[in-house]
Amino acid sequence: MKLTVLLLLSLVLASCGGSSGSKSKKTVVNTPQLTIEAVIAELSYPASGQVLHNGELLADLSNPLPVVSSYGTVTRGQTLNVVTINGIDFLIYGEDGAFAVECEPNVDYPTHGPAHPDCEVAHAESFDTIIICNSSDPNTPILQAQNWPGYPSAMTDETLGMQCWIDGVKMKSQRIFTY
Repeated sequence: MKLTVLLLLSLVLASCGGSSGSKSKKTVVNTPQLTIEAVIAELSYPASGQVLHNGELLADLSNPLPVVSSYGTVTRGQTLNVVTINGIDFLIYGEDGAFAVECEPNVDYPTHGPAHPDCEVAHAESFDTIIICNSSDPNTPILQAQNWPGYPSAMTDETLGMQCWIDGVKMKSQRIFTY
């Protein structure tokens, strides 16, 4: 009898102990693009030249003073301001802007120019417009990705270029650089 009780007790304890370690966990697989899109969806634009993430002010281009947040610092008058949200580096432009390579006429690329399908939004300047970008290649640091290498590198090097949003609207091109 004692042996049966001990055997049953050990089976119950073993199954209880095993179940806590082997509980089924929902695994959410986040591809870099899904994570980026989720961050962008969380941004809000309460006024011209302002952007918030989860209620925290990231940038205010009407303010000459730097905006310091838990994500980084954005300074008006400074072209490249890096902020990190959910482990992803983004640029918020405080001056100058960005352009899509496909929108620039070039003799070596006869289809490039204003009529190119990726040129719905060809250029953006950040005077009172929030331009936020991240690297088109998740393995390329944002400050390397944004740097204009000139033709033909901009078109042939798959690690260069950015994807950008202007006041929350995505530019079609994946080959956007700082000018």
